[in-house]
Amino acid sequence: IEPYYTYATLGVGNAGTAYIADSTGQVKVAKSILSYASIVNPYTLSLTYNSDYFSASSSTDYQPMEKLGLTMRIGSGITLNAVQKVETETISGISYLKYHDGDGTVHYFQKDSSKDSTGTYFYDEDGLGLKIKSTGSSSYEMSDDANNKWTFTNGYLTAISDETGNQILIKYDSAGKKITSIAQKNKGGAEIAIATFTYSGNYISTIQDAAGITYTCAYSGGKLINIKRGDTIIAQYTYSGHRVA
Repeated sequence: IEPYYTYATLGVGNAGTAYIADSTGQVKVAKSILSYASIVNPYTLSLTYNSDYFSASSSTDYQPMEKLGLTMRIGSGITLNAVQKVETETISGISYLKYHDGDGTVHYFQKDSSKDSTGTYFYDEDGLGLKIKSTGSSSYEMSDDANNKWTFTNGYLTAISDETGNQILIKYDSAGKKITSIAQKNKGGAEIAIATFTYSGNYISTIQDAAGITYTCAYSGGKLINIKRGDTIIAQYTYSGHRVA
């Protein structure tokens, strides 16, 4: 779901917003799960379903977050915006950084001596105004022209910082393979847990927000079938194979 593509946009009630790509006819569904309101440092946790994963076969399960090396799932064809990754890739002898953004889109970054003669930064090829530098083994910092920064540890997004130092912190388990919580930390302030995760096996079972409200995910055959806020179903999905129907 990128600004340089065009879509037909459909509201699908509490299930989110559906985007039908004009060029391919593939469907994306974006759904906000929970939000933390703040004048200076708000955050929304959301999911994105992408039918492109099933363009070859609707009968084959595809778990995007596991494809990125994690051991967490929220349904076939669905990723979370908190899950982002930077990794290296060499194509035709040229070194790139490959950035998986919050809706699953892959962006490539390449060095550009006309912008940086030191060779420190890789610049995005999509005109997004982003650049990435290495800060250690599999660790990176991405920034934009407004001095917002994204910190990647062991390849995965672990912090988002604005120009004044306010942060959103994404925390993983000891193995670094499952998100355990997301916290907001304003400059000079204490951390506030705004999303706390529990799991059943590798599947996200519940997410609790800062107000103590619990969101429960239900599954069938590896597919997300509904999300409850407390005892109330706030989103429900049906499928044809592994495609949202």
